[in-house]
Amino acid sequence: MTVSKLNTTRALAKTLDVADLIKAGRILLVAGDEAELTQLPEGQWVGGTVSGFLTPDGFTLPAGQLIYADLSQIALRVELRLFDSIQIQSLSEYYPCNGFALAILPGYSAFLENIATHMSDWQGLYNIPLAGWVSAVPLAEIGHRQPKVFCGTGTAWDDRAAIMYVTLPDATYAELNVVNPFCSAIGPAIRFSESGYRLSAPCMADGQSVRLIDLITNGTVDASLPLIADRDGALVNNSIINIESATGDITFLSPIETELVYHFAEASSIFKEALRRAVAGINLPEAALASVCVACLPHFSADIRPMLPAIAPVTFGQIGYTVLTQTITSLNLSCLPLPSEAQDPS
Repeated sequence: MTVSKLNTTRALAKTLDVADLIKAGRILLVAGDEAELTQLPEGQWVGGTVSGFLTPDGFTLPAGQLIYADLSQIALRVELRLFDSIQIQSLSEYYPCNGFALAILPGYSAFLENIATHMSDWQGLYNIPLAGWVSAVPLAEIGHRQPKVFCGTGTAWDDRAAIMYVTLPDATYAELNVVNPFCSAIGPAIRFSESGYRLSAPCMADGQSVRLIDLITNGTVDASLPLIADRDGALVNNSIINIESATGDITFLSPIETELVYHFAEASSIFKEALRRAVAGINLPEAALASVCVACLPHFSADIRPMLPAIAPVTFGQIGYTVLTQTITSLNLSCLPLPSEAQDPS
């Protein structure tokens, strides 16, 4: 197989047109509303619901349309698998020798809560790039609609993960990039006594029992910024997506972990420069695949748009081997140099 280009075709299209591509045997990664995804036929595709689309025109979720990435020109072969929360722990057993895997996990689900805290312990997880996203719904619909995933058919799942294993030609390789502009943390060290997405119990802040909502209302912390924790040497974010002032309940984008110590991220007065540093050396606009966390949107402005992926799903988090939030991820493809190109001309 000859790869004519190293970036996939990514587009916003009518649902019927995406269905025609699937019927024609194209290999697709698809994102959109559940009502549209359930109309798609059986084929070589995986997909998930999203909060919306990032397009050249901004953030949108138009009815009757989906965004897709066509992997047909770069994939030697693909394998689709649907895993429950036990089976997915062995996902690396099906990794191709050369290629990558795409995982779409159901957002705001018991499934995600069961696996998110220990994915990094899974055997062989890091042997090839593992990318993807956490499925989503518009923020206003949390609690009313459940994020879903799809694996080769129009059947929706909220308790399974959809995995696509992609084998690449020998001379082609994939590189996973994670963009996190929020890398430094300040403020009190926070520990939670309960885990989950929605918490109301007091937390410990620098050893003192306090309600998180009180830290927010008195200005000690900024709820628009992510909480950052160190998990086995890797920084992980979590984001507040809803605050109920009357009850003090706080809703998070990913499950809170009682074992971790959290700090709120340091505010960047020049977010554009922080993002520019984070994306240095990464070609996001031309990435083969990319996704953007919905919690990043409030920090984007018009002058930042040229640095972002041209077309991407807006989700409840990314898969960069493990579950990430308030990040941008991309999968970039490259070719190894030909033997003649690799030789030293001197």
